[in-house]
Amino acid sequence: MVLMALAGRCLAGRVRRFLAKTTAPGQPSHPAITGGIWLYGITTTFCLLSSAPFFCRLSAVLMASFMLQMSLTDAISGYLPATFTRRFLAAGLLMSLATGTLPVRVAETLATGILLLILHVLVNRKRVRVGTGDLWLMAGLTAWTGLNSTFWSLLAGYGGFVLWHATWHLRGQREGPLGPWLCLGSLLMLLNNLYQPLWVI
Repeated sequence: MVLMALAGRCLAGRVRRFLAKTTAPGQPSHPAITGGIWLYGITTTFCLLSSAPFFCRLSAVLMASFMLQMSLTDAISGYLPATFTRRFLAAGLLMSLATGTLPVRVAETLATGILLLILHVLVNRKRVRVGTGDLWLMAGLTAWTGLNSTFWSLLAGYGGFVLWHATWHLRGQREGPLGPWLCLGSLLMLLNNLYQPLWVI
């Protein structure tokens, strides 16, 4: 776990450099960085310890690495740049090429992209409520995990965001980043897919 946390620290260095050049130059030691690194270390350790095939575990660690950078950037600056999200989407399609599911993933990603474009036009008509970076992130999640897993990831992520947002009167702040919550929901779904627990409802 410590090794994966050190890897997370190296990945967070790229976020620090990006923020220093762009949106948040004065926040090199934000608490989200430490929390994100340790969450990354714990999650990727669980991914590597699962009994899933090696390529699935490797794919999960790679996906978590992208999500660490995106969620830290969004949590600190409130900005989810295309530099991170489009690379995430392209890497997801490349991984699907390696697993032989590229045609299905491309079709699902295109369908998701069309739905997200419609959502963008309807929701952001007068005022930006859902950022473009969040929409690219959702399309990227589809490229990595498929439509079904993305749906459950978004449901978990939005649920966490709504519950966190309900505490605005305690924080004194009405707005906040959605990206980290979508990434957290996706990490939960990723672990669920690797371990495949039996859910009794």
